[in-house]
Amino acid sequence: MSLVPPLRSTLRRAAGVERSPLCRPVDRLRAALLLALVPLLLAAAAAGWLIGLVALHSGLATAARDRPHRHRIEAVTLAAPAAPAYIAPDIDGGSDSAPAPAVWYYPGSVRHTGTIPVPVSASAGERTAIWVDDVGRTAEPPRTQGEVTGSAALAGVGTLLGGAAALTLLSSAASRLLDRRALRAWTADWARTEPVWSGRRRYGTAPDGP
Repeated sequence: MSLVPPLRSTLRRAAGVERSPLCRPVDRLRAALLLALVPLLLAAAAAGWLIGLVALHSGLATAARDRPHRHRIEAVTLAAPAAPAYIAPDIDGGSDSAPAPAVWYYPGSVRHTGTIPVPVSASAGERTAIWVDDVGRTAEPPRTQGEVTGSAALAGVGTLLGGAAALTLLSSAASRLLDRRALRAWTADWARTEPVWSGRRRYGTAPDGP
């Protein structure tokens, strides 16, 4: 048997038209809480979709704006890489890399020097592809459409999951409050009913007089 009440019964309880003598006011409140979660979850889903869509359009616009100002050129190492304190993948996701001094020219014959990541096995005089901006400074490569789409999807799903988690916590807290209210009501009802049900009030002897 399902623990979730049928939709029709839940609607009747929430509307206050349930005629069953077993339907308590707290049951109506619980039904109303359950129904309220539906539009709230839909709102969380809509917010996630909207945030993901905004992130997608913003990311694609930023990538399109940056792409003409990112240039892939070759740099020449001036020395072998220093012994790395850590190992990290290079910009192309290939072999392990380490920082090394290098020289490159951009735009035209404008000379630049700096430290770039190169394979740990590189030696002086080797050519390595790097990304630079319009004035020749090293820069991050432009983001691809797949990277932007993935980031937007994560933003949307994260918003949905965050909203669902918040609603779950609020619903759990409200449910605990309703449980305590139901317990207090049951205790009060039993205090009135138990003497009659057990016969103590009907058949009990009156206290002795003086």
